[in-house]
This record gives sequence, C-alpha cells and structure tokens, in this order.
Amino acid sequence: MRSSPVPFLALLLLLLAACPGAAPAAGNLTQNSSRECAICHFRWIDQFVQGHGTALAEYEKEDVAGDELMCFSCHDGSTEDSRSKVWLLDMHKTGMKPSDKVKIPKLFPLSHDGKMMCATCHSAHSNPTDTSIERSIFLRITNNDSIMCEMCHVAQLPKMENHPLHAGKNPLPDRIFAEGATRSFTDPKHVICESCHTPHAGVEKNLVYTMTASALCLICHADKIDDPAGPPSQQVNHPLHVEFKTDPSREITLAAGEKHSLQCLSCHKVHLHAKETKALVAKKEVLCGYCHPDKENREQPPATRANHPVAVAFKAPSGGDFVPATGENNTVQCYSCHATHQHAPATKGLPAPRDVLCAGCHADRYLVEGTDHDFRVTAPTDINMLEQGSSQFGPCVTCHVPHKAGGPYLWSRQNPKAELTPSGLCLSCHQEKGPAEKKGVGLHSHPVSVELKNVPPLPPSLTALGLGLPTAQGQEADMPLPLYVHPDGRSLVECHTCHDPHQWQPGRKQKGQGSNVEGDGASSFLRQQVGVAENLCASCHADQFLVEGTDHDLRITAREETNAAGKKAGEAGVCGACHVPHNGQGPMLWAKPLSEERESHSFLCLSCHRKEGVAGKKTLGEYSHRVGTPVQGTPNLPLAERNKDQWVTECATCHNPHSWLPDGKTRGSGENTEGDDASSFLRKSSQGRAELCLECHKQQGNVVGTDHDLRITAPDATDRQGKTAAQGSVCSPCHAVHNALNQGGLWNGPVAAPGKDFMARACYGCHRPEASGKDKLVEVAGHPERFYFGYHQPYTISEHYRLGDQIEYPLFDAAGNRTAKGEITCPTCHDPHIWHPDRVEPGPGKNVEGTPVDSFLRKDIRNDLCYACHGLKTLFLYRYYHVDKERRKMIGHSPPTRSFFEPVSK
Repeated sequence: MRSSPVPFLALLLLLLAACPGAAPAAGNLTQNSSRECAICHFRWIDQFVQGHGTALAEYEKEDVAGDELMCFSCHDGSTEDSRSKVWLLDMHKTGMKPSDKVKIPKLFPLSHDGKMMCATCHSAHSNPTDTSIERSIFLRITNNDSIMCEMCHVAQLPKMENHPLHAGKNPLPDRIFAEGATRSFTDPKHVICESCHTPHAGVEKNLVYTMTASALCLICHADKIDDPAGPPSQQVNHPLHVEFKTDPSREITLAAGEKHSLQCLSCHKVHLHAKETKALVAKKEVLCGYCHPDKENREQPPATRANHPVAVAFKAPSGGDFVPATGENNTVQCYSCHATHQHAPATKGLPAPRDVLCAGCHADRYLVEGTDHDFRVTAPTDINMLEQGSSQFGPCVTCHVPHKAGGPYLWSRQNPKAELTPSGLCLSCHQEKGPAEKKGVGLHSHPVSVELKNVPPLPPSLTALGLGLPTAQGQEADMPLPLYVHPDGRSLVECHTCHDPHQWQPGRKQKGQGSNVEGDGASSFLRQQVGVAENLCASCHADQFLVEGTDHDLRITAREETNAAGKKAGEAGVCGACHVPHNGQGPMLWAKPLSEERESHSFLCLSCHRKEGVAGKKTLGEYSHRVGTPVQGTPNLPLAERNKDQWVTECATCHNPHSWLPDGKTRGSGENTEGDDASSFLRKSSQGRAELCLECHKQQGNVVGTDHDLRITAPDATDRQGKTAAQGSVCSPCHAVHNALNQGGLWNGPVAAPGKDFMARACYGCHRPEASGKDKLVEVAGHPERFYFGYHQPYTISEHYRLGDQIEYPLFDAAGNRTAKGEITCPTCHDPHIWHPDRVEPGPGKNVEGTPVDSFLRKDIRNDLCYACHGLKTLFLYRYYHVDKERRKMIGHSPPTRSFFEPVSK
C-alpha cells in the first residue's frame, strides 16, 4: 500500500500557524504559505521558499502539488472513501511521458520533467467552464462528451481509423452505464470515449468492464454473438469463444482469449485500425485467410483449385434477389459470399440461402433449376462428395461446391475414375452405373479434349449465316461456342463447347418445368438448335456445311428417310441424316443403321448407295474402284490409315461428300441435280486431263497426248455410258470408276471377239474395222496358253515372276484380273499408257505412226520376256508377232485358222 505524508504535514502546519505573518490573504492565487494552500503546495512553506528546511522537515526542493502521492494523501479514505474508484482499480497512467499518439494542450500541465500527473487533468481550485463540482470533479475544464479526452487523444478521433464517436442509431443499453459508463451530454444514443473508458475505477485498461470473453463489446453488440448451445436455426454470427489457429506465414498474429479462443478483438481493432475496414485488424480481403488458409487458392494451379476463386473481377447481374458485396476493383472476396455477422441461419456464414447466393452472380447458370440437371427432379437421393444432397442444399451442390472441391469447376461429384477434364466431369454422371447412365455417349461419340486447329475459313456462301469459331484464346462475344483453354495453351473442344449444362433450351432464358423431359435437337442443353438450323455443327465444320442444298441433303432427296435414332431427315436436319454426335452406329458418328462392322469407312457410303438404299439409283455396280488398297506416294488426297504407316484409299479419297463442286466454296442449289465428272462430290475434276485420277495414277497419266488419248484420235468414240471422248476425259473412254464392265482395268469401253481373254477382247473393242482403232488392225494377237504347240511342255514363265516380287511384265487371268500365275495377253507386252518405253512422258498431242520399238511396248519385253522361252527364235517371233502369214512359217500352224476379223459362225 502507498505511504501517506499526511501525519507529518499536519504537524508541520501546526508549527507554521504559530509563526507571525504566516497566513496569506484570503483568495490570494499567488504563492503563499497559508495552511489551506500549503497542505497541498508543500513547497510553498516559507522556509522552503527561502531555500532551507526546518527542524522537523528537510528542505523540499521539488514542487509536489498535483503529484500522485500528494493526491493520494487525501484520496486514500481519510477524507472520503474513494480508494476503490481512484487508485485501487485501474486508472489513467501517470508518472510517464505521453506517447507520440497523444498531443497535450498547454491547458493541461505536465510535471517539470514532462510526465503525466494528476494535476494534468485535475485542479483543486476552480473550473473556468463549469461551476458544478458534480460535473467537473475538479477537472481543468468541463468534460462534456469526453472533450478533454479528445483534446489529448487526437489519434483516436478520425472515424475511418477508430470506433465512431458522437454517433449512434439506438440508445446505449442501461447496463453499460451501470458498469460505470458516462452518458453523452448531447444525445443518449451517442458513443463517447467514456462510454467504454474511465480514467478511474476501470476494471482493465481503463475500461468500464472487462474484455474477457469479449464481454464489454457484447454489452452493446449483443446481436453479434450467438448462444453456442442454441439450435442451428438461431446461429447467425461467426462462432465466438472457439479455439483457433492462425497461419504462421501471415504478417500478423491475431489476438486470442483464454485457451487460444476467438474473441471480438481477434478480428476487430477499436482504435487505429486500417482505414475503411470496419475496425478490422487487417484488410477484410485477407483477414479470413489468417484462420482459413485451406479456403484459399494461393498455392494451387487453376486446374486443381478446390475453392471458389477470390480477388477476380466480376459483375453481378442487376435485378437479382441478392447483390453480393465486392472488393477493390469489383473483385469477388470472401465477404462477397460470407457474412461474419447476421448471416442467414444455418448457412455457415452465408448472407442469403445458398441458391439465392449462387444466383446473385451466376443467374444464367441458375436456369438449371427444374431441368434434368436439377437432381431434385431426376435423382433426389443422390449426394455429392461432401455428402450433400440437392434436396437439402439446392441444385448447385449436385455438381459444384465452393470449398473442398474435387476438381476444376469446383467439381463435387464422387467419381475417382473420371478424368479431371471438363468432359471427364460430365462423364462422371453420363456413364455406366452413373446417375445419367441412360444418357450415355456410346462407343461412337464426338471426340473431346482434342485441339481445334487448322479450321478452314468460312466460304463466302456461309458468311451471312452468323457462323464462326472462338479464337485460340477463346471467348469473343460474337463467337457462339466456347473452347476450353488448356493450361498448356491449346484450345480444346469439350462437352460444353456444344452443350450448356445449365440451360435446357438454347435462346430461352427460362428455368425447367420441374419434370424429367425427353430432349431433342431443340433442347437437351444444346447451345444452339440442330435440325432447323445447323449453326451448331457448322460453327466448327463450316466446310462440311456446304452439303446444304445438295443431293446429300436428304431434306431434298429423301425427306422421309430415318436415321438410327428414328428421326426423319426433315427433323434431324442436314447433318443428322448421316451423323449423330452421340451413340453413332459406326465411325464418323454414322447415323444410318449398319448390318455389320467393317474395316473400311467406305461401307458407310454403301449404307445408302446400294440397291435397297435411299440412293439405290446411284449404286456402284458389280465392278467399281477398289477401296482399302495401299497407295504408293503422297497424293494430294485424303487417305485412311489401315495399319501403322499403311495408308489406303476410301470413297472419301476421291469424293468429298459435303461439297458438290470441287471448289469447296459453293453450297447446293436446293434441287436434286444430275452430276458429271466435274461435280458429283468429287474432290477434283475428272474431266479433260482427269486431275483427280492422276493424283494416284501419275504414270498412267502419260497417256495424255498419245494415240490412246481418244480426245485426239477418236473424239467421237463413245464409251459404255454413251459419252464421247470429247465429253469425258483422257481416262473415261477406257475406264469407269463405278459400274464398270469388268474389275480388271475397270473397263468402260467396247469389247469384241475374238480375244481369248477379257483383256484381249477389250483391246479388240477398238482395234477392229468398225471401231476407233480401225487404222491399227491386228491379224493375230493371241499368245499360246500354257501347253505350247510344238514343244509339248508346260508354260513356266510365271515361275520367273513370283508373287511378292516386282513383276515388270504383268500376267492376267481369263477375266482380265492381274495375277502372278496368269497368261500372256495384250497388256503383258503393251503398256497402253506410255508410247515409248524409254521416254516416260506425255505424247505429242497428235496421231503418230509407231515402230517395233515404241507403239506402247514395254521396255525390253523382247529380251527379258520372250527370250525366256523362245531363245534364238525370239527375234523373228517378236518381229512378226502380229503378222499371221510370217508367224506360221516360223512356228507352224497356230489356231485360230480363220481370219480374226471373219464373222463368227453360229
């Protein structure tokens, strides 16, 4: 307990009273040694003033008036029992120099060494602003509305950095005054310094009530704490008095109560807080992360973030039931979705019910309500990975959760097998044993997670349709279909490129009807309708959209034809007649029923181009160009990869089923048109020089300009279709791609007797008196078959040219097919496409008289082939091979005995 100088002073004053002239004039405000003054101003005793002490008191050099001990000499219970209020409890600091946060006006004196003392605020004489001792309590000025406090504690005044003063909407509770607070002189609703603080009798830190368990704050802010024992329906504030642990990597450590419990001052700071933070210890944008670092995405790459992004700009749509708060630069923050105080009951700090909250920013996504993707409609018992069900938490939680998500897009589905790609997320439901297994995508479905590149520009005929694609970086406003921008920079096609999983019908901003509805091309969460218009498909496949209005647009040629899904061409649209994006019947997303699977894609074409098919009038015939055959070289035509590094022909090698003309720019006329060699879905024209054919048959293209180019030597000669050489191409007089007479050579010209096999009869089709080759008649051309007349031994030439070797001189069977063990016939010795064996080049463009060393003969045929059997006779046999009279002299009679050009007797 503090010592008191009072007994000594009393004795000293009695002695001074006996001294003459000791009493000063009444009311003298100057230094005097009267008892009334000297009882406090001990330094004013005359002897002390004269510079020496007395017999009873040593010389007192310092003035002790207003010192703490001087005041306590009376306020210790001797005059009035004010001990508990003045000095036993917490009180304003004295005996210390003011901090730099405090500015002391000259009105309030400090000690000689600049320290605070009782007399700094108090004066035992008079108050110039108020004569009421009850109000002034010997203060130097009247402290109405804590004006004295504010004169010194200027740092605690600015509204933006401190608890607001001289303001309040409601009267302060009576309890705060019962605890020792002082009412405002101006307005009982106003908060003043002494609403919380008192210079004397404070319980702690000059506060009128304890801050333990946030008790003082809660007297006025009782609505900011809930009864922890109350039901969840009454919990509307952040929990208080719970143990917490902050992130040690943060800049500050939050204050804690007993047992490291959360208190009001853990988050709030009454004085000198950051500006415009509502008394928070740090900016509210980062404060939540001090205790909830697991709810942030600071260290996670975007593709694996498990929490809703923060600090990203957004704009909430107007007119909603809830408008979220925004951070700096209109960014989403924790408090955009969470309210620390007075949030919706039982929502874990949400300021509104979860569905309303999500819709505040994602109103367009909330169109999913009542659709098939609202599991309250289609799978009400299904729960997500956090064991939350749509029946309790609304339609969003079926697929998304704001925190602790299991994949991108805040994914919440339980499916460890699904790939964490956008399309993989869709397949977590649309797969076997998934909630949407009845709407699976099947074996043949549109590819996803593939890069979209090398997309052809829109042809002029499509520019007016509003078609288009996103750029490599994605989402331009006038580009209708979004791509997924992969972290490595690729732009990928995913399920959501064509589907909007939140909106049932494209173009209709309406919620679902609340029942499970069977979709079609005008709904099914598509971004654009299909069937009526094909903008959805054409946005990526613009060049394929040229099929519109052609013979392959079955809306024109076979409107009633149905696809595998039972949709008529009129309903399925220009694309849907042949292709479906899901559950196709075969490769190319084929939509036509197929009887069997085959290696070749060309069988898809045959699903229509067959006698019983919708294109039965445009069949290929018994003999047609082979498909699935390997191609040598690199033609500028699309090939199919059959085996590794083996490229083969298909129907689509020569035909582009989507473009009627080879220019790749023009849509169809809208009518069923009869095609020709310059149209008919050909990739290149097969008229004239037959550029299409020459892409693969480059060597055969050397027939151009030779005697076998009937455009030069017989332009009026007709083929089997009745077309003249001038009307067709260099190839068409002899060959037909489809509906040929024979598979060997795909023969399209006339055939005539008496050749012993098909190839010979094909040659005689022209080389006869009444045909185009009448000037080049052949008396005899048939080579003996295997048993050679005269030698009576097997013909063994085929053994010299085994299958698998490079057979230079071809052999043929009777049907005209090339075979390794066939017979010698006309094309064995003659190459009908090359005039001179030593000059593999086109002809001169005129009819040239031949010699024994040109005339379409194969190179070295005499030495390499004839000599193998005939030895020294080869020279004469070769020279007179086609001269019947001379040939008989050398080898004897050989059938037929009649002239080759005599009529055949019946």
